[in-house]
Amino acid sequence: MIIEFSVENFRSIKETQVLSFLADDVPPESCNNSCSQADVGDLTILKSAIICGPNASGKSNLLGALLSMRSMVLFSGKLSIDQVIPAYMPFLLDDAYKTRPTSFSLEFFAPDLYNKCITRRYILKISFGKKKIVNESLRVFLSARPSVVYERADGVLKRGAYLKGKSAVFSDSLLDNRLYLSVAGDMKDNPLNVIFRFFRDYVIHDREDSSFSIIDGLMGTPRQMRNDLAEGYLCSVSKLLYAVDTGIKDIKISKGKKPSIKFQGLPKDVEEKILSDLSMRPKAIHVKFSDGIENGIEEFDFKEESAGSIRFFKLACTMIDVLRRGGSLIIDELHQNLHPDLTRFIIQLFHNKSTNKKNAQIIFTSHDLFLLSPELFGRDQVWFTEKDRFGATKLFSLLEFGKDKVRRNTSYYQWYMDGKFGALPIVDNVLAESIFSSGEQDAAPKSIKRTSNK
Repeated sequence: MIIEFSVENFRSIKETQVLSFLADDVPPESCNNSCSQADVGDLTILKSAIICGPNASGKSNLLGALLSMRSMVLFSGKLSIDQVIPAYMPFLLDDAYKTRPTSFSLEFFAPDLYNKCITRRYILKISFGKKKIVNESLRVFLSARPSVVYERADGVLKRGAYLKGKSAVFSDSLLDNRLYLSVAGDMKDNPLNVIFRFFRDYVIHDREDSSFSIIDGLMGTPRQMRNDLAEGYLCSVSKLLYAVDTGIKDIKISKGKKPSIKFQGLPKDVEEKILSDLSMRPKAIHVKFSDGIENGIEEFDFKEESAGSIRFFKLACTMIDVLRRGGSLIIDELHQNLHPDLTRFIIQLFHNKSTNKKNAQIIFTSHDLFLLSPELFGRDQVWFTEKDRFGATKLFSLLEFGKDKVRRNTSYYQWYMDGKFGALPIVDNVLAESIFSSGEQDAAPKSIKRTSNK
């Protein structure tokens, strides 16, 4: 579970912004939006967070920062010498920040390094430039204060007493652009496997499977339906699709010919895997009728379903997985192609103790403002982004307005639309109307300079 994430100097995020899942708004007894203290020690952790705000305010960049940290842990160990660190995307609207390090910090719960039956609280911090890890550290809470597992600064790696074994054998030859955690965590029998697996298996985004998409009219099959447990998994996804009134009674996976698609720049084995996955085609089963009486079934290629059904199918595959195993599901624009009732239904699956027995979390952005309701979210679960006059993203929650002002029965939606929380788009109607004014079709705002191709 994620406790808190912070990021500095990443894309539109200039100064440190913090997204916290620490419950700070005592919920009613009937509320299931957080985990009980018995589940996670002495902390109460929220199961969800919604992030709203205008277009281009930095919502996606915040989620992108968390996923970039995950990618660094999983893949920086594969970087070659002097290769640019892909996650390095500093804030470019201030010259002083263009060459400064980017920093990520994640506080989370994961199994103990040596005893998976015990859950520990960790803090991982990373700071890096274009081609170099400036510093990284991992700390674990064995008591009220965190202990160093390892720390690396100025190219020097130091291990704490808690990290045992041969974990530092290769540290002298560690490349500048590789995280120690990425290299050590992917080694056999290394205790840091636990942390590596946490990022791999428990920090999940809804577009995890690149082959599960529509490419040239073809739709691949999600990874969960391509393994030994596929039959049971298909049944669960089918039931969920039927439960939300898509009209799809069942799902069938058929193997067809590999499509003839050419990919640019992909290794041959990766290309073959994608083509093989795309040959496994999901089919939607619908009941057909004759004179009002059921008369068999009809199969449709899933790409023929509505955009909303396809979207929900994709989400259902990942969502069921996360709810069953636990973890944090990250979704940008949850509302996309979904009816508001379906969006609310997905959120309530995470809030419901019967459907979320592993305390899974959902972190998402949305423009569905009707989700801004005290019946669905506490004040500590609602976050907004907006940009300041320098183009930098600011992240803040409803709690920052004070519990004496934003009460439990406050209409979050109405207050937001009234501008009381900020984070609304600023539309220049005069400038927009001038585009269509008679005789001014070619007029450009003074701040926009025309360029010539000559």
